[in-house]
Amino acid sequence: MISACSFDRSAASRSLQLCSSSGVLARGEQFGSRYHIISLLGIGGMGEVYRAWDDDLGLAVALKIVRP
Repeated sequence: MISACSFDRSAASRSLQLCSSSGVLARGEQFGSRYHIISLLGIGGMGEVYRAWDDDLGLAVALKIVRP
């Protein structure tokens, strides 16, 4: 379980803010200019993995957010 992680939503690369055990990104949230979060796939020691829609490729991809 992750007790804290950080993300700077104003920057292109995210850094850290408080988050819940359900992940940092919410379903439907846009990440950068090309990804939309579909669901949280897992949380581990290095960060979170999400299923996301890639607008440029037009398909679902895995998106890993690594903690610094």
